Amino acid sequence: MATVTTYREPGQCIRRIGRCTASYILVFALGWLLIAATGPRPLKPVSTTFEHESFAESMRYYFGVGVGMLVVIGLPSLIITLVAGLMRKKMGSQDFRALVAGLLLLPVWPLLLVGTNLILLIQVAVQVIFAVALMPVPLLPPPMAVHDRRPPPA
Repeated sequence: MATVTTYREPGQCIRRIGRCTASYILVFALGWLLIAATGPRPLKPVSTTFEHESFAESMRYYFGVGVGMLVVIGLPSLIITLVAGLMRKKMGSQDFRALVAGLLLLPVWPLLLVGTNLILLIQVAVQVIFAVALMPVPLLPPPMAVHDRRPPPA
């Protein structure tokens, strides 16, 4: 009688994890680009008349903030996504996406301290859009069956 063993192809697992990471970073960057384009422009640091920075300087400012937020918000979000994806057992795709969307709201709490709600709302939308539409579910491919052609041990 042939024995059946199951395994996951490591290359396919790495590709799915890479796709998950790349899609999160892309949607995060697009969210911060939207924040930079629509967010309030910062004040000039040496101005005594409360002048705002130019649009180009404002974009550079938000680019720097976005990189920092990728570390503060994005890294924990990716860890949550990957751990949840690796631990997922028999939960349906829609339920799993809803659970991860809720969990991805946890790292956004530092944005509650920001003076404008626009930044918070856009980042929450980024987290939810990733969890609901872009996150690969299941993260790991299903195991493949391999039939062993050796005769059974005597």
